[in-house]
Amino acid sequence: MHEWKDVSVAGDIDIYSVTHTHPGNALPVNTNGLLRQYFPKGTTSPSQRLDLDWVATELNDRPENA
Repeated sequence: MHEWKDVSVAGDIDIYSVTHTHPGNALPVNTNGLLRQYFPKGTTSPSQRLDLDWVATELNDRPENA
């Protein structure tokens, strides 16, 4: 995305990047990392809602400092 400024101007859209140093960006970065434990890159999307419900329950039942 080295030409993000050109894309932003041409598309008349705002583009934001996630920085790990900004506290407000930690949640999506951490969530993506947690989801990668269950759905590694290169795997197909979960085919059943049960898979997603199970992962959501697993993540929601984790201790806060896990």
